[in-house]
Amino acid sequence: MFKSYVKIALRNSWRDRFYTGLNLLGLAVAIATFLLIINYVRFKRSYESLHKHADNIYRVTLDMYKGSEYIGTDCETYPPIGPLLQQTMPEVTGYVRLQDLGTFELQNGDRSVLVNKTYAADASLFSVFSYECLRGGLFSAPDQVVITAAVAQKLFGTLEVVGKPVRVKDRLFTIAGVMADVPANTHLKFEMLLPFDYIRTLGFDPGGWNGNNNFTYLLMKPGADLHRFNEKLLQFSRSRLKREVLKAEPVKDIHLYSNKSFEPEANGSYLIVNFLLVIAWLILFIGLANYINITTARLVERSKEVSVRKVMGSSRWALVKLFFTESLIISFAAFVAALLLVRVSMPAYNAVTGTVAGGWLFRTADFWILSGVLFVLVCLCAGLYPALLASAVKVVTVTRRTFTSLAKGNRLRKALVLGQFTAALAVIMCAAIIYQQIRFVRNRNLGMNMEQVLVIKGPLMPANDSLQKISGLRFKSSLHQIPGIKTVAFSSSLPGADYNTMNTQTDVRRLAASQTTGYNYYLYGVDEDFLPALNIGMLAGRNFFASPVQQNEVVINEEACRLLGFENPAAAIGAKIKVNSGPIDVATVIGVNQNYRQQSLKQAQQPLILWHEQGIYGYFTVKITTSNVHPLLQAIADKWKEHFSGHTMDYFFMDEMYNRQYQQDIRFGKLVNVFSVITLFIACLSLLGLSALNTSMRTKEIGIRKVMGAGFRSILALLAVDFLKLVVLALVLAVPVTLLAMHAWLQNFSDRIGIQWWLFPLMGALVLGIALMTILLQAFRTIKRNPMDALRTE
Repeated sequence: MFKSYVKIALRNSWRDRFYTGLNLLGLAVAIATFLLIINYVRFKRSYESLHKHADNIYRVTLDMYKGSEYIGTDCETYPPIGPLLQQTMPEVTGYVRLQDLGTFELQNGDRSVLVNKTYAADASLFSVFSYECLRGGLFSAPDQVVITAAVAQKLFGTLEVVGKPVRVKDRLFTIAGVMADVPANTHLKFEMLLPFDYIRTLGFDPGGWNGNNNFTYLLMKPGADLHRFNEKLLQFSRSRLKREVLKAEPVKDIHLYSNKSFEPEANGSYLIVNFLLVIAWLILFIGLANYINITTARLVERSKEVSVRKVMGSSRWALVKLFFTESLIISFAAFVAALLLVRVSMPAYNAVTGTVAGGWLFRTADFWILSGVLFVLVCLCAGLYPALLASAVKVVTVTRRTFTSLAKGNRLRKALVLGQFTAALAVIMCAAIIYQQIRFVRNRNLGMNMEQVLVIKGPLMPANDSLQKISGLRFKSSLHQIPGIKTVAFSSSLPGADYNTMNTQTDVRRLAASQTTGYNYYLYGVDEDFLPALNIGMLAGRNFFASPVQQNEVVINEEACRLLGFENPAAAIGAKIKVNSGPIDVATVIGVNQNYRQQSLKQAQQPLILWHEQGIYGYFTVKITTSNVHPLLQAIADKWKEHFSGHTMDYFFMDEMYNRQYQQDIRFGKLVNVFSVITLFIACLSLLGLSALNTSMRTKEIGIRKVMGAGFRSILALLAVDFLKLVVLALVLAVPVTLLAMHAWLQNFSDRIGIQWWLFPLMGALVLGIALMTILLQAFRTIKRNPMDALRTE
């Protein structure tokens, strides 16, 4: 019996291949998109799942206050915090501290590689986290390092490197272990580990309270009450700290729910992930609604077939099995097509999302479990209702054509069309607002000019190298000799650079004041050419002189001037402030520069303090005046070899580096743009199928109207008006949904656009026009048809 059902289903599908094609295309695109989005959402939610004890690992952060006023939260804490908490808190069974050391240069003989992410870590790292060690183990001596497999391959060409020497700056280390490359789904990504005690060589005290520069992770007992533990941390903070409060957060929440200062990397957003999850289900709903709409509408043409089958003795259950078999075949074909679409679109998917999913996706059990569950869901949703509806046709239908006039069938189809276009309009309007915000932040006046600014990282030379400053100044001077270079400047940090390239200090105050302001100030060194190179203007006072280095003089920005309590920039000139950071204790303010955005527009304007520095630790900022970059880079590389032979030159363009801060939002915008097109495409497929069926059923009516003198416009209005009313109603429903979703997303930015009212009617008119063209595409041939031919149809 089942074999005969399959034959009949295939015959009917081929006979109505236009509608079968619409169903297949809509379902396949919807299923493929759903699988891709769910895979991305699962990836974002899988952060830290590689760690065996992930449910019991917590990060300690530092809430900063000015009196009772909350200022912000820092991810980094003081070195003694971890050991003290393990000693005093019975819930804590272990801890590990890590300090971000930035970029290092590893040397093996005459071969060197740049390691972009290096941490100093306690030896307890592997007992808290579950990173895989391929060779050897973690360091057991202060002169040992651990590197990843990728670094080992670059530097030695093999993984068999345990016990081999490697030079880090001016010291010789022994490789203690080789780790597997750190997976993408963790917020702690590194290429090299040094013993935590190494920070002594950088001027940090591993047991001191003078600076909070460490990430502190605690391994807690299973079932520990986080709320009660944070209450205990509050009491601990009141007894040990001044204006700061320790707080623990689950390590699995960091990637999506944490947006604090000094994060190891730019985190994701649970709002974006949840929004994409909603889009996935909306697209699946639109695809299923497309199938149900077209299938139920086609039942008018098959109502007589059903009636005849009933007259011939078919039971309702037999008819349900027949129609469900048709749905099953189409669903299976759509699923196969969807899997092919997923495989073909994988390179584009990787490019947009920034992930590395590939053929391995099809080799994971989770993917096939999800696919199997989805297949069953699609078969039930797409097949069961149309089958039950078709089997309910009464025998009397064989004598008349009234099936489509049933209110229940019409109401359902209108509701599904309304739902499809509401979803499509909401996604399209969200895409437009996201585009406007991304365009706004990328074109916003940042208080500086980063166009045609090349940045060269200074060589990672030993800190006690006596030729360090001389080599840096000579290299800078030699770059001025290259045609096409306008200005060369030095700085220890850059706009858009990681937080760890700056010093932070909350004890900054005017020397005459008895109390500090309590705010977090950001400090770094620059030379006299830095502000002019980026066209950062001075509001009062002066810039640094060329030489010699002006000790105990600083330039502050407008925000720092305001927070320090000066009435205006001019009032700050000559004032002395207590800095107690970097090489400066008490400094004289010699200038106030206009605000420029050190970090993205997601962050509030930061108070900045710049001191005068000339050296090679940091960055050379090169303002160029030519568009012919390749010969210029070659000339710079030649100068580099002259002054820093044996060191790797690393360079980038400042605007590209700065815009990486918006990378997540740019990807989000691209994803929503793609999905808005897909939602509208599937909705229009449904509209195309329904308008085709509507036109087919009214062929004789159209012929009569034309004979009676009806024109093209009046007939088009007859066919389109009901559908267009639904699109207008969908716009009304989509507007509040869009406003709610986009208001929440825009809160991520300190500077943001206002949502313009004209956007909604504009997007509505666009979708309305597309819907009208879709209907016209199908109806045009029937309307232009000879009315005599139409009157002959039955």
